[in-house]
Amino acid sequence: MALLHEGLKWYAIYLVLISIYWGIFSRKRGVHWARHVRFLFAGLLVACVIMLSQKMGWYITGTSHVVNVGLVDDRNIFIRGLEVIEHFRQAALAERGRATYGIMLDTSSVLGLVKTVSLVFVYYMFAPFPWQVENVKDIYALLESMLRFVLLFFAVSSWRKSSGEARSYYGFLLIVVLGMEFVWAMGSTNYGTAIRHHVLGYSVIVLLGAPGLILFMRKLHFGMFGCRKVSRFQDREKFVKPDLTK
Repeated sequence: MALLHEGLKWYAIYLVLISIYWGIFSRKRGVHWARHVRFLFAGLLVACVIMLSQKMGWYITGTSHVVNVGLVDDRNIFIRGLEVIEHFRQAALAERGRATYGIMLDTSSVLGLVKTVSLVFVYYMFAPFPWQVENVKDIYALLESMLRFVLLFFAVSSWRKSSGEARSYYGFLLIVVLGMEFVWAMGSTNYGTAIRHHVLGYSVIVLLGAPGLILFMRKLHFGMFGCRKVSRFQDREKFVKPDLTK
């Protein structure tokens, strides 16, 4: 995956670390390692990934015009990465389109960073909002974002209601897919691009959220899910059954 996109280099490291953590520290009956051995093994693997990323130059470089700004210096890699993302978003927002939601990234303070990163993620996940709808294409995008919100709601609800290994699987898949969505959110400035980026993780969201959504709709007795068939059969029995009291 890291060979296909600059942002996926970071996500590949994230995915490896999350998988290592889940594989070592999740409660699996087939693995019985001492706690200190687990920590040692996890630490060695994390160190190997970090050293490999440094040797291969897996730093966020963005586009060529951003690199030329002079952000690549000896400062913390995390700060450099945030500044590169900020400059990239500024360059992208300079070419404003109709679908642009125009959320800037503020790296001047921790509070500003937390606030703007949260807004960037929310707009990436659920834009356009009803007040942003202008034509038929926006209606399609709005319906898709509403469906995404509902699926995520039932995915989290299923995770909270589950237990044991099922809860672990739900948690792992949620963290994996939301991590990927976060990477795309940092580089997306309009909901047209966001729709395309949602494709990669959409199958996981459907897998986690669709069962809970279907069960909820069946509780509402929606005919398309078969719950009305029973009542129709009972109504038919009442209709054809003779009244013996007369």
